[in-house]
Amino acid sequence: MVASVNNSGLILDQVNNDRHEKENEDESITNITRLLQEAQRLVLNQHHIRTNAEQQAFQAQQQQRTAEEQLRIEYNRRQIAEKQIGSSEMGRRNAEDRCRAYEERIRGYQQQVQDMEERNRISENERIKEQLQFRAVELERKKTDQQNKDLIQQQQDIQLRMRIMEQQKRDLEDRLRNAELKVRQQDDIVRNAERLVRIEQQRNIELEEKYQQAYQRQREAEDRATESYILQMQAEESFQGIHDRIQQNIGELRLENRTPEIERKSANKEKTPEKQPQFRELKNLMTFEEELAEGFICPISQDLMNDPVIASDGQYYERSVIETWLKDHKTSPISREPITGDLYPDDELKKKIEQYKRLHPERAKH
Repeated sequence: MVASVNNSGLILDQVNNDRHEKENEDESITNITRLLQEAQRLVLNQHHIRTNAEQQAFQAQQQQRTAEEQLRIEYNRRQIAEKQIGSSEMGRRNAEDRCRAYEERIRGYQQQVQDMEERNRISENERIKEQLQFRAVELERKKTDQQNKDLIQQQQDIQLRMRIMEQQKRDLEDRLRNAELKVRQQDDIVRNAERLVRIEQQRNIELEEKYQQAYQRQREAEDRATESYILQMQAEESFQGIHDRIQQNIGELRLENRTPEIERKSANKEKTPEKQPQFRELKNLMTFEEELAEGFICPISQDLMNDPVIASDGQYYERSVIETWLKDHKTSPISREPITGDLYPDDELKKKIEQYKRLHPERAKH
């Protein structure tokens, strides 16, 4: 009787020890899981920082390219303005040469007019003398009306030539005025071109200042991107160290605390016939790749999902994780294409994951 009581006491002590060890193991796994979640949040924050830095660097590059394009355009405009100034200077010199040529021609024409007037006076005197002589001779020879008509026609011709020469003189004066007007227009064009050149130079100075500012912002964005990349690498190294320590602690706890009694209970639980046909396809523990292929794994957190939802990009995510992502992003985390905030639950997949966790409790604790 005493021996049976002692054996019962030993069994109770062993059962209590096993329960305390299991509680300690569950508490250790819970602490490790909490550390793992904190490390994952740290990695996600570093990823967000790096994404923002890359976007700022891209915007700075866009501004730099825009400033360079504006500099090229302003440089081309400046060359065109310089060409216009050169062509206007050449046109001005040509106009001045033409004006001098016109003045020379006018002086020549004036000299010709004076010579013709002189000749006309001389010819007029000679003509009068000849007419007197001719009339004297005609009076003697009884001048005829035909000869008088010829003389009248000659006088009309001379008058017509005089009118033509006066018209030519007026035409030359008009050409000279037009030439002077063109010279004044060329001067106006040169002044406008010089004003445009000054404006373009001022614009070039402003664009160079903008380019320097854009370049400075790009350098600052690159520095921030480098710092975020270094922080991300440090976080990833910390996460990897934590993950290795977690795996090592889990292995040690499983080796130390897995007693024959627990193994027997686990084997009996696996052999429970309740709902066996419904979970037949989930009874074997799958690898991470198989769980990912089944759609059990969230592509962001890389963990088994508790509340799976379908986003507008057609991918499955953990609800809390994708809601956190959508607060800071408007694109899909998988395809980087635009995404809306509409989320649709999948009850069938949720039940399947819950069944899989019930069949494999050790997988549900990760």
